[in-house]
Amino acid sequence: LDVGCGAGTAAILLAPECDRVVATDISERAVALARVNVWMNDVANVDVRLGDMFAPVAGETFDLVLAQPPFVARPDDAPRTTFLIGGSRGDELALRMMRELRPHLAPGGTAVMVAEWPVIDGDAPLVDRLGDALEAGDASLLLVLADGDDVDVRDEHCVHYATLIEPAMDEAWERDAIRRRDHFERIQLREIRSAFTVVRRSWDGVPGWISVAPSRRFGSARVTRGRIEAMVAARDLDASGAQALGVARLRVAEGVTFTQRSGRFFATFGDDGISEDMVLDENAMALLQAVHGGPTVGAALDQLAASFGQPEVATEALAVVKSALLAGLLEAG
Repeated sequence: LDVGCGAGTAAILLAPECDRVVATDISERAVALARVNVWMNDVANVDVRLGDMFAPVAGETFDLVLAQPPFVARPDDAPRTTFLIGGSRGDELALRMMRELRPHLAPGGTAVMVAEWPVIDGDAPLVDRLGDALEAGDASLLLVLADGDDVDVRDEHCVHYATLIEPAMDEAWERDAIRRRDHFERIQLREIRSAFTVVRRSWDGVPGWISVAPSRRFGSARVTRGRIEAMVAARDLDASGAQALGVARLRVAEGVTFTQRSGRFFATFGDDGISEDMVLDENAMALLQAVHGGPTVGAALDQLAASFGQPEVATEALAVVKSALLAGLLEAG
């Protein structure tokens, strides 16, 4: 399901990998254009429907839901541009989508939403707001949150979207950009954070969870399907408890490389890694090597504890393994 499909790009792109794709949009113009694009690309398994959000698929469930809802904040006197505006704050439509999403995910199904989220004075943490909207229950929530690097992107945001409306970059463009920036000040919007919001419907008794995965800025990090699946699998394993982690077989994640300088080890992630490079001491590196070479996490930790002659080492090391798993250094192998 491609919600808010626009010209149908995502629906057409994924059609060869799916039995059936449904694409919806509230705009008659977008639906007409998407149908033309489906026809011109000779795609037979895409069904384009007109309607508001999930209304065209009432009662239907999907294995994969994709969406990039409008997320631009609207000043009171600005035009109501459907394909851009997410509400006065900018997140109203995206939060509504989170509230209405879960009934349309099949068990084990995944939804991926791309949006920019406002951070406004007095707001609860973003992950808490999204969790409340989702009412997690039998679903898990992963927020892949781009690192802001303390960069204020509000001016850049206002200039970019003013240019979409007033491409001539004349006085009307200047007024629009300033109007947007003044609106941010009025509503006390202090920050804008880009994120991939991933929701996975639980199945077979897998417990739900809520987690944040910090990422490099999306311009320098490739957030791929494989990386998202690995992050979800890591959190499923963690949510299953210490016993499940102990009998798991983990390996250093594909694409991670290590270099050594001045007695420290530097872990560098591959092209599809989202984390910043990490620094490890000798003990942490020895632990990773033991887990990577062991038949199970528990067996590796027991062997490590025996070599130290300290049984409590296994319990302490398990917490480090958990952190490495969630950071993407380790993955199921």
